[in-house]
Amino acid sequence: MATDSFADLLSLYMRRIRASASGVATEIGLSREAVNNWRNGVSAPNPRSRSRVVACTRYLRLTESEANRLLGAAGFAPEFPLQAESVGAQPFAAFQDKVFAQLAQAMPYPIALLLLEVRQLAFGKRLQNRRVDITLAAYRRRVAQLAGDLFHRLDQLLARL
Repeated sequence: MATDSFADLLSLYMRRIRASASGVATEIGLSREAVNNWRNGVSAPNPRSRSRVVACTRYLRLTESEANRLLGAAGFAPEFPLQAESVGAQPFAAFQDKVFAQLAQAMPYPIALLLLEVRQLAFGKRLQNRRVDITLAAYRRRVAQLAGDLFHRLDQLLARL
């Protein structure tokens, strides 16, 4: 499926949320005919249309990897470059693993337990499934909140040492 065309992907993502061409067109500032032409493969987005394709990915509530895939099929650079490195994986997974490993080595038991709890909260089943009802903004807010909680608890832990 890595060789899917822009038209195929757009059709798939529109069908998934039952979006009409006129709904997408209104949201991204194009005509219904232009969106239908994209969807039917009659035409493709031109280089000046990147912002409209990005707006389309938001309207269709695509995950980071899906958005990168649609943008790539249209001939654009990925919107989420770190996600593009590991398609199908969680965003920043390699970075997180590295940080967890370094912190676990610094003070193995208490920090490892704390990090395990945060990781399970941040990347529990709901976010692993990456359902379309989870927006990127909500995901980022949750990660920021968990990071704040993590640093607060780390400060408390270090104060006791």
